[in-house]
Amino acid sequence: MIVPSRLLGDLLEQIDQKRAAHLALDFARHVLDLERDEIEEPVWAACLGYVEACHDAIDLGEVPPRLSEAKERL
Repeated sequence: MIVPSRLLGDLLEQIDQKRAAHLALDFARHVLDLERDEIEEPVWAACLGYVEACHDAIDLGEVPPRLSEAKERL
């Protein structure tokens, strides 16, 4: 039996780790978009802010203050 989450994990291990991290965050963003009507506004906004701050952290290669602030809001 093929388990999609395992297959996805295996595929992500095959590519550059920075790219894999961005793809995982892109998927999280996609889920937020799909479930937009089911998530209360402040929670949705906090999740989105956290995902965006994580993208920044990956690009910078360090933890920016924005990530800590986004984590607190979440």
